[in-house]
Formats: sequence, C-alpha cells, structure tokens
Amino acid sequence: MKLLDQLVTAFFLFLASHLLLTGSVATNQVTLYVHNKCLFPIWPATAPNTGYPVIADGGFYLPSGQTQRIYVQLTWSGRIWARTGCKFNSNRIPACETGDCDRKLACYGLIGKPPVTLVQIALQEDQSKSSFYDVSLVDGYNIPVSVTIRQTPELCIIRGCLQNVNDFCPQELEVLNENGEVVACKSACAWLLMLTIFVVGMSLGPQKSASLPSTQKSLRMLVLLTIAMFLTHPHHW
Repeated sequence: MKLLDQLVTAFFLFLASHLLLTGSVATNQVTLYVHNKCLFPIWPATAPNTGYPVIADGGFYLPSGQTQRIYVQLTWSGRIWARTGCKFNSNRIPACETGDCDRKLACYGLIGKPPVTLVQIALQEDQSKSSFYDVSLVDGYNIPVSVTIRQTPELCIIRGCLQNVNDFCPQELEVLNENGEVVACKSACAWLLMLTIFVVGMSLGPQKSASLPSTQKSLRMLVLLTIAMFLTHPHHW
C-alpha cells in the first residue's frame, strides 16, 4: 500500500487496545510515534533489511498507555513487531512468550522468533518513488495489528489485521504459554512446511513416516486454516 509522500502512520491493535506508530518527515528523518494502548506492557522490536541501520536499538520496553518515538532515516526498509510476556531477568528460554530475539531486550537487528504479526515498511527519500507499508501474517500472528496514515489515500484501504486470530486459531497451529493460554498462531507457511515434510515422509514408507501427522489430521488443519484466513481476510476471497 502506498504512503503519502511525507507521512507515515501505523499502529498495532489488540482488541480495543493498540500500539500506535505515527510519523512525519523532518529535515533528514522520519519520526514514528509508538503508542501502547494495550492493557498490558509490550516490547516493540525492529529489524532492518540488509543494508539499512538498526533503529531504536532494535527493541525497547513500552508500558501500557505510554508512547515512544522512533527515528528513521528518509530511506529505510525493515520490520516492526510487538513482543509479549517478556521476562529478561529470568532463566526462561525464550525470554518472551512471543517475538523473542535471543532473550535480548534490544534486538540490534535480530529477527524475532515466529509467530508474530509484522509491520513491514519501505521508505523512499526520492519523492519520485513510492514508499510502502503492509501488515503481514507470513510469520504468523500474536496480536492484532493495524496500519493507517494521517490522510488515507485511495489505494491504502487495508489498515491491517484487526481480528484476534488467537480466538479461532486451529488447535494444531496454537502457541500456548506456561499457563495454557493461546498467545500466538503459527503461520500458513509453517503449516505448509510441515505438510511438505509429511508428504516426503509418506514417500519414504510407513516406518520412516510413522511419527508424522496423519492424512486426516493434515486435511483438518487445511480446512481450519482456510476458515481462519477467510475470517481475517474476507476481501481476498
């Protein structure tokens, strides 16, 4: 989705709560305001694409109701996500229930452990080129995410994933915390990888594939995943 020439706004949304990213271009940088309206603290994290600098040290703590600014150069490309349930002073591995980056508060460019909901941004200083953003579930899902800009152009009508996918995540794709609560939903890509392993295992014979999921279970996962994708992205169907 195309951004306005000199404005970018995005926010992570959890039910009626959200982590807000708004921005405007200064002389040589874009300022993103990260606002957490979740009822719980989150640990936003960032990772640049190859060739771009790390921003905001790659991650920080953000209490409920608080705002943090992130400064980005005019040409930058990378991802932003929210980590949840983090305990960096404990021996727990991983340190965060979702989005962990090697148990570090500041990820310094490390990519978070899936599944997480991603905001992907590609900014262009050259005004003759387009800047883009998107909300992606390619790495799975942990909290609802929404993206908006100060003045929404006609082509930027999809603001993100506003549904709580954890509420209807197929059981086979659920990620549970130590209390048995669903904190994330694995991605379709992860499921397809497992299905590929299953198909390869079937070709190896019954003994070598005995530990792999049954055909019936895999088909059930496909149906449930299709339903989940329809509920979250009905405009794509």
